[in-house]
Amino acid sequence: MDDKAKTGLESLEEIEERLKEIKDRTSKFVKEHPLTSIAIAAGIGYLVAKLFSGRRK
Repeated sequence: MDDKAKTGLESLEEIEERLKEIKDRTSKFVKEHPLTSIAIAAGIGYLVAKLFSGRRK
């Protein structure tokens, strides 16, 4: 395997490990703070809806 491919695989493994860590931390937060998680999700949903709704007449 050449150096570029090896470096790419190492980077991919680092990204996968980081994503797993983020998933684990997020799951733990949701389990410990369910109402806060719902409020955050609702707030983000509201903002996304406002961004994509635009002005319709």
